[in-house]
Amino acid sequence: MSIWFGALLLVAAAAATYLFCIRPMRRGECGMAGPSTQASAKQRELLELRQEVARLRAELTGDATVDQPRGSRPGEHAD
Repeated sequence: MSIWFGALLLVAAAAATYLFCIRPMRRGECGMAGPSTQASAKQRELLELRQEVARLRAELTGDATVDQPRGSRPGEHAD
């Protein structure tokens, strides 16, 4: 009986490792997947914030030549 219990425990550990570690890592959703996925998201957010600051400054000065971030229009607020 203890051999079967050990084998079952081994299979459960392997399945849990696959479900919670290997599968998310292959999809790039794991925190240990590397800094490239997190860094690109932060760079994209930083770019959007810089565009928003430029747009707000342009509204204050009355300049309409500033590029708008994708999906936004003057006067709209993202909630």
